[in-house]
Amino acid sequence: MPTRPAKAYLVHRAPGRMRFRIPERRHDAAFFAEIQTRLGKCTNVRDAQVNPLTSGILVHFTGTLDALIAQAHASGLPTLLEFEMSPPPLSPLADRLREQASRLDEAVKHYTGGETDARSLALLGLLAAGIMQFARGEFLGPSVPLLWYASQVAAGTPAPGKRRAAAAKQRTTRSDQGGEQS
Repeated sequence: MPTRPAKAYLVHRAPGRMRFRIPERRHDAAFFAEIQTRLGKCTNVRDAQVNPLTSGILVHFTGTLDALIAQAHASGLPTLLEFEMSPPPLSPLADRLREQASRLDEAVKHYTGGETDARSLALLGLLAAGIMQFARGEFLGPSVPLLWYASQVAAGTPAPGKRRAAAAKQRTTRSDQGGEQS
């Protein structure tokens, strides 16, 4: 067992019922089994269900919340859990999407034995969609943007901030070689 208690975030509360999530211990079956055992020692806990796959604990109890907390302390739960009476903080959406994209890329590399990656699949998908729209006669509709996006993926075009930095470096290189200065 860890020396530092895991944070248990309250995600739902109703009279006689509370649900907690412990994201840092997701998939740790032994940890959740120990939590269930200790909750079972609390006389005012009617039922405690744990789910290591979702990192959840559902507690049905009788009496007051203060009585439940006292029972939890007596059963030794604070050595395992630090209760937070609010939901866990969310990371920014862009960070979560970037993490998911990275996982997808790793999965594609794994399943193809390193032959391709998510970027290559995106390129093929955009090219196929653009050619299909072009074949349907959608010359100025969806085909042009799809083919443009495919060309950007293929070229590995950097993000806008990186494009400005590359352009500035290119101007500096030209001026060092005696070319025009901006």
